[in-house]
Amino acid sequence: MSRYLEGMIDDYTSLPLTGLLIFIGFFLAVVVTVMFVHKKSDYVQVASLPLQDDGEVQQ
Repeated sequence: MSRYLEGMIDDYTSLPLTGLLIFIGFFLAVVVTVMFVHKKSDYVQVASLPLQDDGEVQQ
């Protein structure tokens, strides 16, 4: 096992960590945008669209 871990100290070990940090940053940015930037009134009309029977989008 230690021989395997010795080989991991190369140039490519930072790539998965960098990708993970980019993903976490993007995910948190989306969550903050949805939760705090947009108002609830922006989502009320869109939330009821699939339940309308006539198939017509009301604006």
